[in-house]
Amino acid sequence: MQTDFLSSPYATAIEKYLKATDNLVIVTVNEHLNIMEYNDAFSKIIKSQDNLTEKNILDLLFFEYGGNNPFKDPLQEQPQRLIFISRDNASFSLDCMIQRVGKDYLVMGGHLMLTQDQVVEKMTFLSNELINMTRELHKKNRLLEEAKAQIKVLSGIIPICSFCKEVRDDKGYWNQLEKFISENSEALFSHSACPKCMKKHYPQFNKDENLK
Repeated sequence: MQTDFLSSPYATAIEKYLKATDNLVIVTVNEHLNIMEYNDAFSKIIKSQDNLTEKNILDLLFFEYGGNNPFKDPLQEQPQRLIFISRDNASFSLDCMIQRVGKDYLVMGGHLMLTQDQVVEKMTFLSNELINMTRELHKKNRLLEEAKAQIKVLSGIIPICSFCKEVRDDKGYWNQLEKFISENSEALFSHSACPKCMKKHYPQFNKDENLK
């Protein structure tokens, strides 16, 4: 069984929602096109704190289609794009259904679009966000390049002499092993002598127990 919401216990709650919602504009106008009632959403888009009753709704419209009166009979059965002009001369578009209720008209507008000021505000916000993201990306890329510049990794096949152990660089020059590694990596050398070399080059220290 279908419920008649307008006569049901929910009617008061529905009426409160329709008056307070920002997503649906509701305006009633009489046969002379003077506004009789309207909800909060209409007040907000018109940006007026004044009482709009008795105001002719045509005075609030910008006619996009050659001055055609959207309230002219027979009324269109499909939504119409009405362009309203607010008190600060900003324009906004609203897809509206216009229906006859006796001699009066009921205007209901959904899919509320942004005003020009709101569009500019949104675009400015998004532009600033994009600039900040781009700046942060450039910063991270710079830090990455700096990190990459500091990292040197030896890879591939390195030509090394089987006898003297010198290494041939990419320019064809032979260099001592420690020089080649120092120039191509972050490694540093501190020179010392292993026990075997100490015995060979410094035989006078052969009896040193620490070198056995």
